Amino acid sequence: QVRKRKLILMSATLGAVLDWGVGCGRIARHFLERGQTNIHGADIDAMNIAWLNQTMGWNQATRVDFDPPMPYADASIDVAYSYSVFTHLAYDDQLKWLAELRRVLKPGGYAFMTVCGESGVYVSKFRELKANPGFVREYLDRGFYDFAAQNVGVDAGREGYYRLIAHTRRFIRDVWSGYLDVHRILPCFMEQQDMIVLQRPVDAPA
Repeated sequence: QVRKRKLILMSATLGAVLDWGVGCGRIARHFLERGQTNIHGADIDAMNIAWLNQTMGWNQATRVDFDPPMPYADASIDVAYSYSVFTHLAYDDQLKWLAELRRVLKPGGYAFMTVCGESGVYVSKFRELKANPGFVREYLDRGFYDFAAQNVGVDAGREGYYRLIAHTRRFIRDVWSGYLDVHRILPCFMEQQDMIVLQRPVDAPA
């Protein structure tokens, strides 16, 4: 509760906060219920966006395409966050979205993103690890593992887009740092997912 109150107070002082992959607003609603108007939401799921608009009267929740760009100007977002979005993006797609997050963030702006890292894989895929020890070697060697498409109904028109993905901390530092500075990796910050604290360099071009 203390952490949540601090987050609410901090967000109120920012120009623009982006909930990327907002879904049904499970995080954004904590800001909206306090009357904050600087919160923007983006998601590929048109049904969730329609529900947010109709139920919460939130006119800043936007349906975005499977590929960038989003309808936000360059360097217009102070802070972006997401919960369990990069856990569903194939390799090439996540690189596109890292570049897009870099574009919309202001120089010095922060991004807080979660991934399923080593600890999460060991917890959520324990039976598979026991049955197939070679899997974990491949995952650790590559640093990125695509478990296959997940049929959950949010990628109609581009079936197979929504996947189940795992990263290693080494992969995050080696690959993601080509787009944004990687400040911290907090293992199992949210359930079995790691929190990645990123920042667009102050002196970096778009």
